[in-house]
Amino acid sequence: MPPEKTDETIRPEEAAERIAKAGICCELCGSAKAKRLYASLPKVYECENCRFIFSFPQPSLDELKELYAESYFISRQSVASGYDDYIRDEENIRRTFQKRFRTIDRFQTKPGRVLDIGCAAGFFLSVARERGWDVKGIEISEYAANYARKSGLDVHCGPLETFNPAGEKLFDVVTLWDVIEHVRSPRSDLEKVSRLLKPGGWLVLATPDVDSLTHWLFRDRWMGFKDDEHLFFFSKKTLTQLLDQCGFQVVLSKFEGKYVSLDLFKRRIGCYSKFLSSFLRKTLQPKAGKSTDFYVNPFDIRLFIAQKK
Repeated sequence: MPPEKTDETIRPEEAAERIAKAGICCELCGSAKAKRLYASLPKVYECENCRFIFSFPQPSLDELKELYAESYFISRQSVASGYDDYIRDEENIRRTFQKRFRTIDRFQTKPGRVLDIGCAAGFFLSVARERGWDVKGIEISEYAANYARKSGLDVHCGPLETFNPAGEKLFDVVTLWDVIEHVRSPRSDLEKVSRLLKPGGWLVLATPDVDSLTHWLFRDRWMGFKDDEHLFFFSKKTLTQLLDQCGFQVVLSKFEGKYVSLDLFKRRIGCYSKFLSSFLRKTLQPKAGKSTDFYVNPFDIRLFIAQKK
C-alpha cells in the first residue's frame, strides 16, 4: 500500500476536499469551501466565502486536555506553545489585569459577579476579588484549576460546555482573556456566554488580530499562528460579525499590550529577527537593583468589550 499522505504532502485542492468531506464548515458563514492561507502552515485555512481563518483538523477534547497539562504552563518551547513559566510571571500578569480593569470600570462602574473562562491559575480572579468582585472561574487544565483553588478560588475544571450552574443570567461580566482562539466552537461558547450574562451584561475578551500590521509584516512567522493551540484567527471584522450573530454589540475595540520581562521581550523579538534580538541582548542590559519589567504593545492583540443585546 502507498504511504498515507500527511498534511504537508496534500495539495491545496485535496485539502479543501477533505474539509468538505469531513463536514467541517466555517464557524462564521457556514461555507465548506476553504483554502490554505500559507503553504508553510498546513493546518491553517481561510474560508473562500467570508475570509474567516481557522485551523483544520480540529483536536479532540481529550487532546486539548492533554495539551493544557503542567508542561503547557512551564514550557521550553513557548514560542510554539504555552508559556515559559506562567506561575513565575504572576506579578506581570496581575499588573496587566489591573490595567485592563481600568477599561472594564468605564462600563461596569461597580463590582458585581464575574466569570472568567479559561482562568488558568486564577490571577485575574484574584485581582477581581481584591477589587470587591464575586468571582467564578472555568479552566480546562486540571493543573491550573487546582493551582487556582489553592488560593481559595471557585473554579470549575472542564470546558465551558460542561459548566451548568443552577439558573441562567447569573453574571454581570464574563471575560475570556486570550481564550476564544483556543476553543473548539467559538459560536457555541459565545451563545452560552450570552445565556449566562444578565440583561445588559458585558463580555470582555482579548485575542490575536490576524488583520494586524504585525501579521502582514511577518506573514507565516507571526506568533499568532501556533500549531494545535490556536484554532481560530479573528480580525476586528470577523469577531464583530460573530459577536453580533451571538447577541452582542461591540462598544469598544482596541489594541492592548501586556507587562513582560526584558528577557522575554528580547527572546520574542528573536522570532522575527535574530539580528535585532542579538543587538538588543548586547545593548539592553538590566541595571542592578532596577526592575526589567515593562509594558509593551505590539499592536496585534485586540481587546473587545461587547454588551449583551
